[in-house]
Amino acid sequence: MGILTYVGNVVTGRVAHWNDANNQTIADLWERTNDFPDPLKISFRAFIVASSSLMDVLLSPDKGRKRLIKRDPLRIARQQFARMHAVILECLAGMFIQLNPSFSESCKGALAILTGRDPDRSRIIQLIEGMDQLDVMATGCAAWEEIIMIAESPQGTTAVDAYPFATLLGALGVESVKEIKTKLAAASR
Repeated sequence: MGILTYVGNVVTGRVAHWNDANNQTIADLWERTNDFPDPLKISFRAFIVASSSLMDVLLSPDKGRKRLIKRDPLRIARQQFARMHAVILECLAGMFIQLNPSFSESCKGALAILTGRDPDRSRIIQLIEGMDQLDVMATGCAAWEEIIMIAESPQGTTAVDAYPFATLLGALGVESVKEIKTKLAAASR
């Protein structure tokens, strides 16, 4: 990002709005994990970091026209940011549950606390639970469709449209699981 783009984002209020709407949502999610037992705290903090990274690519003012969502972040309300983070967290938690079914109930309970949404009514969680094997592309396509709807973006929702998002979601999911396993192993020593 060039200096002129940054100055433009400051002057137009995009940076302040991003800090208020997106970054405060992340801080609120992080704070809600404080009372979680360590395995859930470690897991969901990794998911929050991944969600934050993904949201940067989706809507950060720093990305300019390279944002995956082609909508001015100033037009996205804080409540919309919270809903998009909820969808991403459902994807990441759902993928984790698919790989670690013994965590299902505790992860769903923590997810409900974080997002205020019932995981058993989540389209993403239902999709993942119905899979014999995790299909990141199908998960990413379903999440992309929801995120585009929440953002009120006129973009397409085909598999081709969702591909960049789905591949990034999968990569961040893999990194999250690796981080969680490493931290859980260290905590159990």
